[in-house]
Amino acid sequence: MNKSDLMKMLVTKENLSEAQAARIVDLISDESRDTLKTGEGDVPDSLRYKVLKAAKGRCMLCGATSHERLLNICHIKPVSRGGETIYENLQVLCDRCSTSRSDEDDSDFRPGADEGFDSDCIFCAASKEKILIENDYAFAIPDKYPITEGHTLIIPKRHFASYFDSIQVEHDAIYGLLKILERQLLENDPLIRGFDIGVNVGEVAGQKVFHCHIHLIPRRKGDSPGWGERSKSK
Repeated sequence: MNKSDLMKMLVTKENLSEAQAARIVDLISDESRDTLKTGEGDVPDSLRYKVLKAAKGRCMLCGATSHERLLNICHIKPVSRGGETIYENLQVLCDRCSTSRSDEDDSDFRPGADEGFDSDCIFCAASKEKILIENDYAFAIPDKYPITEGHTLIIPKRHFASYFDSIQVEHDAIYGLLKILERQLLENDPLIRGFDIGVNVGEVAGQKVFHCHIHLIPRRKGDSPGWGERSKSK
């Protein structure tokens, strides 16, 4: 498969943007071997492609691309400790993030690796029918007890409690949805003059659902909602 065909396949079948597809095609090409290291052991081209595609051509810890830093395909469990060169044991890290790891570190930075789903969590179990918009790492739903009309929650797909436990690709995904929702809300309601964006971290800060979520609250002239108030009590 040539580069052009691979690009088309990534865009049409894998639902990647042209920029994401071009980055992955570039990274797996012979001409760019000096911008990608494979760590210990040899990683076949087909496996390297699969790992890069899953990571969208970015460092899974800081989000850097090959245009910013040298990327590495790293073993999660080191080869020296019996780690295998298989898809389940590989992740993409940039040069800075990979060199900061100790030889004994087996941290898996892929979203969902540790806490992908909690069957008891209302956000993990959110109905697909309620989802307003989503991307690879986050989705948005209407707040069940809105402070103002259009109050929306942006929720990472990986299950974790604190906003501070999110990684860069999740930050980017959340911000991307916030921008889209801002535009949509402004287009649909000319009375909106601003927004509150808020996150509660911890029970003492008012967090009631311990799956990280971000509030986007439209504000109109003359309204005076109190942060944390609801039309009904949860």
